[in-house]
Amino acid sequence: MRGPLPVGGISEELGLPSASATRLIDRLEKAGYVRRVRGERDRRMVTVELVEGGMAG
Repeated sequence: MRGPLPVGGISEELGLPSASATRLIDRLEKAGYVRRVRGERDRRMVTVELVEGGMAG
């Protein structure tokens, strides 16, 4: 609902340790709900965004 967020932001929002948030994102990505997107300028910066239609159906 808030748009793309870095893993650290997701971790803070959910109150999870970063390793747990990473595992959660791994599972959501494998299921096709989210994807990781690397920054254009700084390839180390990774945000997580919802896949369009991933939550429908």
